[in-house]
Amino acid sequence: MRPTAAIEDLFWKVRPIDLDEARRLSARFSLHPITARLLLQRGVGPSSVKGFLDPSTDLLNDPFLFREMKRATARILQAIERNEKILIYGDYDVDGMTGAALLVETFRLLGYPVDVYIPDRFEEGYGLHLPPLRRAREAGTALVITVDCGTTSHAEIKEAASFGLDIIIVDHHQLAGGAPPAVAFLNPEGPPQETPYPFRGLSSVGVAFKLAEGLFKGSGLSPLRLRPLLDLVALGTVADVAPLTEENRYFVSEGLRVIREGIRPGIAALLEIAGEDRASANEQTLGYCLAPRLNAAGRLYHAGEGVALLTAPSREKALPLAERLEAYNRERRRIQMRMWEEAERQVSEMRDADRHPLFVLASEGWHPGVVGIIASRLVERYRRPAIVIALSPEGIGRGSGRSVEGIDLHRSVSVCRALLEKFGGHAGAVGLMIRADRVDLFREGLVNVFSEIPSVETSETLWIDAEIKLEEVTFDFIRAIAPLAPFGPAHPEPVFLARNISLIGLQRELDRSVRFKVRDKKGWTFDVVGPGGMNLPWNDFVEGAAVDLAFAPEVWTWQGEPRIFLRLKRIRRVGAIEQRPEEQC
Repeated sequence: MRPTAAIEDLFWKVRPIDLDEARRLSARFSLHPITARLLLQRGVGPSSVKGFLDPSTDLLNDPFLFREMKRATARILQAIERNEKILIYGDYDVDGMTGAALLVETFRLLGYPVDVYIPDRFEEGYGLHLPPLRRAREAGTALVITVDCGTTSHAEIKEAASFGLDIIIVDHHQLAGGAPPAVAFLNPEGPPQETPYPFRGLSSVGVAFKLAEGLFKGSGLSPLRLRPLLDLVALGTVADVAPLTEENRYFVSEGLRVIREGIRPGIAALLEIAGEDRASANEQTLGYCLAPRLNAAGRLYHAGEGVALLTAPSREKALPLAERLEAYNRERRRIQMRMWEEAERQVSEMRDADRHPLFVLASEGWHPGVVGIIASRLVERYRRPAIVIALSPEGIGRGSGRSVEGIDLHRSVSVCRALLEKFGGHAGAVGLMIRADRVDLFREGLVNVFSEIPSVETSETLWIDAEIKLEEVTFDFIRAIAPLAPFGPAHPEPVFLARNISLIGLQRELDRSVRFKVRDKKGWTFDVVGPGGMNLPWNDFVEGAAVDLAFAPEVWTWQGEPRIFLRLKRIRRVGAIEQRPEEQC
């Protein structure tokens, strides 16, 4: 039986709001009523309105609130004074690439050259590896600074110290036991017995930026000179699906301004090759245009090309690299399509698949660099955690997992870590290595773990910010929403509900996206667009059907003119019964 996600089975809820408080907030700050409502629904009260709508450096914490920041900056400045060789050791995802590029650029600003090493996804896999560390030491390197790895590499760090290599860890992944025996350990997770950094939502590139701030302060330089690096922080933060609150809100907001200014040749070139308008770049540009193209290098070939693009000194150097990444991304899409078709087939052939608390899928025909994308799509479509494993002919599986809000996948997989060769990650995503003959045991073990976890209602709930009429969706209305951007985890994009409107001219495209119009009884009509992969019973929606529509309004340029479109979030037939998941038959 194929799992269904019929929209009438979702439990739709309107976010609570005190309308009197919203009116007072609107009057006090001269805000559009919808702006005031959305702010309050996201926990932004009178004392924080101005800082939220105009993010500034006031949102940034002192970098020395990291307990070992003084130790890290002192060792780096000592290395510079002694003219010691420094190596930046990154990772092959966008967070690792942007973090490595940021530290390279930081040392450029300090006038000190450094080397970069990115491990090969296929030959080495994730994390610190002794062979490249030994080679670095033999080449004269005295200090290694990791980005997006190292938190769980206790043995490798200890061994590196034995042959004279100091290591500073810059990471955000969860700990497995105590802190690693590094010269300095910068991680917002931190050992539980220590006073934590005030904001635990930093990605690794965010932590790298805090290290850059610390270095500049320690060198008597103004951290404001680091502003041109915020494009890298914004890109890595969004790509790693970090919460867009507190410090991250400033990083992404200001980083997008840097991107629109075209300061970095590599990002400007990649946008140009992708056909995107740099001047209108937003958080979706980061997540759906730039990140996939950078990731394609690490997924299919080597992430070093992504770092080279991000640190390219000129457009002439950047364009050939951008063109290569564009070609890699096209190849990635072809591979992804084939893998997705098989993943769907495996799910459809499962017995009682609707009752599975998670999916663990594996195949010898899958590309290990694309398993994370397939896991994300499974989570989006079936609203449950998923782990996807690519099996090699040698019997080794490399897997990637994604979770839903409210379920800590890292903690769940940790229970079964004895079955794994390697394992790491955080609450929302994990990476692992496993022998092929253990996959079935691993799947059974995880199912048992998940059987003890209460169902998480938030993963099944569609949250509506306001019920409105189509006539209210105007350019002024959309302009009133804009100051709340950027949107993302922990600060979701506003979703609105229009009830009892007519569906007209449904078109289903080859990529499984949809287009149609909606019209209310007063004749107000809008075009609606929906992404591919939405698991909806479209055959049930006949011409003229009365529907309830959940949507996000957007302004697109159409034939040279601005025009309002409604981006589909959910749709249901009028009168459809809303059921909680546990009430479904």
